[in-house]
Amino acid sequence: MSCFILAGCQTLPFGSPNGQDTATPTATKEAIPAEGEKAGEAASDAAEKQAAEDALQNGEFEYGPVTQQPLLSLRPPAEAEAVRIAILLPLSGPHQGIGDSMLKAAYMALFDQGNKSLKLLPYDTKGTPDGATEAALQATGEGAEVILGPLFASSVDAVRPVAASNNINVIAFSTDTRVAGNGVYLMGLTVGQQIDRVMEFAYRNGLTRFSVLAPESPFGSTVVENVEAAALKYRVEVGKVRSYPTDLPPGAPELHDIAKEIANYDSRRWLLKQEIAKLEKQTSAASQSRLKLLKKMDTYGEVNFDALILPEGGARLRELAPLLSYYDIDPTKVQFIGTGLWADRSLTTEPALVGGWFAAPDPENAQAFQSRFQSLYGYVPPRISSLGYDATALAGLLAREPAIEAAPSPEQPDTADTATKTDALGAPVPADTGLTDAPVASTPVQNIPLKPTKFSAAAIENPAGFSGYDGLFRFSATGVAERSFAIMRVGTNRLELLEPAPTSFEPLLN
Repeated sequence: MSCFILAGCQTLPFGSPNGQDTATPTATKEAIPAEGEKAGEAASDAAEKQAAEDALQNGEFEYGPVTQQPLLSLRPPAEAEAVRIAILLPLSGPHQGIGDSMLKAAYMALFDQGNKSLKLLPYDTKGTPDGATEAALQATGEGAEVILGPLFASSVDAVRPVAASNNINVIAFSTDTRVAGNGVYLMGLTVGQQIDRVMEFAYRNGLTRFSVLAPESPFGSTVVENVEAAALKYRVEVGKVRSYPTDLPPGAPELHDIAKEIANYDSRRWLLKQEIAKLEKQTSAASQSRLKLLKKMDTYGEVNFDALILPEGGARLRELAPLLSYYDIDPTKVQFIGTGLWADRSLTTEPALVGGWFAAPDPENAQAFQSRFQSLYGYVPPRISSLGYDATALAGLLAREPAIEAAPSPEQPDTADTATKTDALGAPVPADTGLTDAPVASTPVQNIPLKPTKFSAAAIENPAGFSGYDGLFRFSATGVAERSFAIMRVGTNRLELLEPAPTSFEPLLN
């Protein structure tokens, strides 16, 4: 295929090392023991875990061997020359399927590199902060030079101090921007950038009044915050903002109440009755003709917004959209706007959603990745899997460059006698966990001597950026990947491209 990953003027083609098509690699199976996920995950993980659970419930992938991978010559010719890349994923527990697919995608990228000095080291986080800490300790102990992953925000927070004390950077898959920075970079497709892109497109197309109907969750709150920020940026108006509990069962009466409220249905219904009563007192032909028309209507007047933002997906979105239409929010007059959760072809069968807009990576590249993955492994992977490919391809690209002197991590302790908390088993306890019910001991943290690295902040923050299956991206010192999104439209039985993703990071508006 003709897609590339770029760094400055360097190019690395997707596909086989020589650019030719390759046969499906033979797979081997390696068992990893399953372990249940620990209860009480941090609230910042809620949206990410819900997305993973939705993928499981929607049957987006099948379970397979946890480390099914091509039989390739991955070991370096000499251990001293190896470039060790750790990848931390939930390879057991409820989200094993997500981790399994992301690992397979990472092996695809490793195979494409054709670099025998690369050594990809997978570690199981079990989907928990404790599991992530243990995995990071093992990875750094085995000489990892960069960490890819973990997936969930609380796990990223758990890995941070381990990576910092070893002077290595983390390229994680979380979308929670609160965990970015100070040596942690996020590959995730953040909802804030999606909202900014689609609201900028809406503004250029004449929409200036927005409302939001969001779930009562950290994800929903993040969407509302970013809508308000974009409104200030583009000088547009945000009117009604309503939320709904995420635990409502299908068909719950509360959903009808929420739809009626956002539609201002009762007031518009009352206005209709008043207008009908007024016309019934009139006898002119024009009045009687209008009266017949109004008696066929449910409400009188329009809603006071041009666009309604619905950061929802799956079955709940398919339930909400027709309810909004039923209570007289006409999708032919009000522009429905979504997030990357709308990149789901099953939504194209819902008439109320047809015409809706959302921002997402270029669909051609996304489809190319899914088709290639399916040809190798026999099933369509969950959408997030491509991040596993792009992160590994990025690490492989950086590994080709000369090592440079590493800067000290901002979070590395300054003295060898700085104490860190450990639990009764000797595992570090992150300072911000608030854990006070376990026996705590103090152990010295050793400063790891600085040495040249191929994965420095300067290399990762290359201003020219990179391009992968999920499009153009680059990292800034904030740690959040700046991405280039296309504007998509929900069509009838298909997703349509409205505006291609920009080919540079220059803003579309001056």
